[in-house]
This record gives sequence, structure tokens and C-alpha cells, in this order.
Amino acid sequence: MKKKALFFMLVLMFLSTNALSQNTIYGTVTGDVQEGVTVQVGTVSCGIPIVTTSTETNASGDYSFGGLEEGRYLLLASKSGYSLVPVHNFVDIPQVEIQSYDFTSTNLTCNNVFNGSTSTTWTTLDLSNIVGQNFALVYLKVYSDGLLFDHMWRQNGDSGKYNFGCGGPNVARVDAGGDASCIIVPTDANGIIEWRADRVVNDVHIDVVLFIKQ
Repeated sequence: MKKKALFFMLVLMFLSTNALSQNTIYGTVTGDVQEGVTVQVGTVSCGIPIVTTSTETNASGDYSFGGLEEGRYLLLASKSGYSLVPVHNFVDIPQVEIQSYDFTSTNLTCNNVFNGSTSTTWTTLDLSNIVGQNFALVYLKVYSDGLLFDHMWRQNGDSGKYNFGCGGPNVARVDAGGDASCIIVPTDANGIIEWRADRVVNDVHIDVVLFIKQ
């Protein structure tokens, strides 16, 4: 009799734990930042997200929401200065298949990669310390102390100019006010690109704003 009672207690505990798990959303943030990422759970009404509760990840990047009522939820993660992928998740409660909803963070802080004078001949720029030794698509910000110049970019080893979406040459101009121009360039397998300018200009600066490994 005692064995039957213990068996039924274990079954009830299992069912209760399983029900709690089905009504819980949890996951981990990995990448450039783990701690202090804001994770929000909400619903969607007329296409507009309505946040119902939020939390922050711990030092290991973990988060969880428990005791959620039945329904469909929108899951978002954010932190200033970082991009989080995926942008969002939809989770149905109770979950038919319990799983972890994870995010990957990427630092969006600009990384300065060049300070100096331009060259009128093709010159390599090694970005491997930022993107690694990989093919990558990099988004660059180019700026100076006020002199007007054109600059051209291509993948290292390419015999011509790299063309982007509109089909024209990948040439951008820094205007006379010193305002920055931005350019998208693919690296080679070692994370290296080539560039040149139409004239020699001092005090030129180049930052990597973001990149995507291919």
C-alpha cells in the first residue's frame, strides 16, 4: 500500500513539474555580452507588441519566465550598443515541445582600424583582428579633418573595383566639411581588404561599424 502511495506521489510530482516547464520560457544569451541583457515577454495586439514582463540575464547569460498563462507570446532581447539575433521569437504556452530560446549578441561599438594618410595606390587593410581570418562583409565609416577626397575599395586580390547593389563602382566621397561616408566591402578569406584614394590626404580615420561573417 505504501509503495502504491509513493508511486502516485512521484507521478503527481512529475506531472506538476512537467506542467510548470510547459508554462516556462527560458534561454541563454551568448556572444559579446551575456550579463545585463534585457529580455521581454509580451503579446501582440493589432500588430503592436505589448510588453507584459521583463527580466535581465545573469552573469552566465541565462534568463527565465515562469507561470505564464496559456497563449502566444513575443520574446525580445535588447542591450544598448549590441545587436541580438534572432530579433524575436514567438512562443506558444503551454509548449508542446519544451526548448531553450537563445540569443547571440554582437558588439556594435565602432572599432577604429586606421589613422593616417591616404595612398593613391591600392593598399591592403588587415581587419583580421576584428573579423578574424574569415570571409566577411564589413561596414566601414571613413572620415577626415575636412579635406575632400574620393576613396575606392575592393576585396584583397580582386583585379577591379568591387560593385555593390546599384551596380556602380564602390566609390564614396568624404565631403569638405569632414562628414563621414560609409561603405560596404567584402574581405578575403584572411579578413583583408584593399583601398586607395584619389589624392593624398592626412588625418584620415576608418572605423568598422559592423560586420557579418560569410
